[in-house]
Amino acid sequence: MDNRSITRDTMLFLPAKILEGLVGILTLSYISHAITTGGVDTFGSVNTIVSFSYLLLISYLTNSAARYVAEETREDERRRSFFSTCSLIWVFTNILVYILVIPLKAFGVKHVAAVACMFTANSLYQLTLSMLVQVGKKKESIALSLISAILKPALIFTACHIMGSGQQDTALPAIASFVAAELLCGIIGVFLLRIPRNFSFKAYSGSLAAKLFRYGIPLMGVSLSVGLLNVVDRFVIIFFGEDFAVYYTNNTISSSVFTMLMIGIMRAVYPSILKAYREEGFERAQSVVDGSVRMYLLVAMPACAGLIGISRSLSALLFEESYVWGHPIIALSAVAMFFTGFTEYAIKAWELRGDTKPIMQNALISVVVKVVCTVMLLPVLGVFGAGVSSIISFSLYFVISSLRAKKIFLFRLPLKRLLSILIPSLLCMAVSYIVSTAVPGRLLGVALSVFAGIAIYGLALALSGEVKQEISMIKGKLSKFKDK
Repeated sequence: MDNRSITRDTMLFLPAKILEGLVGILTLSYISHAITTGGVDTFGSVNTIVSFSYLLLISYLTNSAARYVAEETREDERRRSFFSTCSLIWVFTNILVYILVIPLKAFGVKHVAAVACMFTANSLYQLTLSMLVQVGKKKESIALSLISAILKPALIFTACHIMGSGQQDTALPAIASFVAAELLCGIIGVFLLRIPRNFSFKAYSGSLAAKLFRYGIPLMGVSLSVGLLNVVDRFVIIFFGEDFAVYYTNNTISSSVFTMLMIGIMRAVYPSILKAYREEGFERAQSVVDGSVRMYLLVAMPACAGLIGISRSLSALLFEESYVWGHPIIALSAVAMFFTGFTEYAIKAWELRGDTKPIMQNALISVVVKVVCTVMLLPVLGVFGAGVSSIISFSLYFVISSLRAKKIFLFRLPLKRLLSILIPSLLCMAVSYIVSTAVPGRLLGVALSVFAGIAIYGLALALSGEVKQEISMIKGKLSKFKDK
């Protein structure tokens, strides 16, 4: 797959994912104004627990279903068996979750019912969307992502309006809206996959379930260790620190932006990486990974630089005043998340071989480092210590993974290419910072700084010659459009 193909596939997902991320950020901004700090604290805690519970209990099914859905649904009988087996595993897992709610609630654990409801909605949503992509319904998957993202703030606004004026001292509007939006889109996904017409209790296959477990359980160890690496700082602050709402809101800005970028690019390129590996082995797969890394850097490096440049202005624009002092967390988290996405390409050698043990080992080492650093730095730097520990742990995860993966294969990144992206990104950061601080008015300052940053980055990148193919492709499309 050449750079043109990678660019074309990425451009299908990336704009939608960026839009989804922006809507998510605006939703969080509205939540910080519509709900008190205590309510945001609760919402952030519930969201964090749901994310970890998903990784612990059902991420293996999402991974396995995405891996096998295309080949298992080509024939009617196999399709019925596959969808019936996946559905019953999902239902059983959710029944187990609701059974656990009873003793936990009896012991006085807070918000367990909210966690269970969000888990049901989120797990269905993620499972169906991942399968839609793999069966070729990419546009439907993108549409559902956007519908869910837009529904959430609309429902929160409606709920807060019904409950009365002023800030709501409860997380209920946000939690209920997230559950409703994801549950609705998950159900639509079920029908788009035609699961109801292919479901039968008799079609459940024990051998297929075992196959899904064999593939997914080892990956669950990876998902858990990497997921723990992503959220362990939040747990440390919840139990041992203060100002969780400030950390959660500012941290979520960077994590949302990079999560959308990583998902958008990876969903575009991963099927091609798998295909190249199956058909021609590591040599061809490495070529595709090289192109994918280039695309990641072209998008992620200026995003990281831009977030650093406008962190204070962005936090002041989006959040209620009491959250703005935590704006450096946006910059710290952006650097950490950049390394998170970068590492996804460093570990591809093990993923393709199905050898997940090294990935899990690397992540667990980084988790331990992150916990130790966070506990040590929290008393000294407050919540900023968690941001610093994230940079340390995620960069360590990248370095360890790269050094170990090099024995099998590691992406090739020429120094010239790295510099041709890094220098324009640094210019983007400098220009966006200057504009955001010089222009009066929060909205105008952020808007102009983003525009100026993108413009200077694009110009510098074009002058470097790194995007000749992309420019040629755009010119070709424009000339075709003119001919019509």
